[in-house]
Amino acid sequence: MKARKSILLLPYLLTLPLIIFANEIREDNFRNINSISLGENEERIPSKVIRSIISPEEKKTESDKKEEINWISLEKAQILTKENPKTVFIDVYTDWCGWCKVMDKMTFKDQKVIKYVNKHYYAVKLNAESMEEVVFNGVKISKAELAKALGVTSYPTIVLINEKFDMVAPAPGYRKAKEFKELLEKFKNYTLKGGNEK
Repeated sequence: MKARKSILLLPYLLTLPLIIFANEIREDNFRNINSISLGENEERIPSKVIRSIISPEEKKTESDKKEEINWISLEKAQILTKENPKTVFIDVYTDWCGWCKVMDKMTFKDQKVIKYVNKHYYAVKLNAESMEEVVFNGVKISKAELAKALGVTSYPTIVLINEKFDMVAPAPGYRKAKEFKELLEKFKNYTLKGGNEK
């Protein structure tokens, strides 16, 4: 009888080291992300933020009920720019990118950023590793190919596009809310001057 129980438990026992190993990888990944250099203004992701990113359970708070960025598809952004011209920003990300997740949790949740984006921009998300096809300027292309065509080489990258969809500016790297809003304001002003910054 004991031998039979052992055979039945074997699949379960074989999975235990994998579960433990997976948990170790998960912890190590976020420790590595925590020590990524940001250049001159080197900064670590606060552990509180890391815990909120890797936590499988999301607790709903009052802040969750606040206004959010109106994310739309790339196709819809192209249609809307013809009806109601606005500049566009594309958040190019990957599922494994730690700093992309920080921007989602912090930068894109900032109320000043949300208000500015929803008023002046069409916001689009683009998974740089997705083979799903989209139509960009009349050309059918996979999201992965489009990310490369837009000059994206690292993540996160914010790609800024003017109202006519003929001027593209990729801006790589993580940005805090204030820096991100300043980037959007600068590009908006630049396009209003017809691309001639004085």
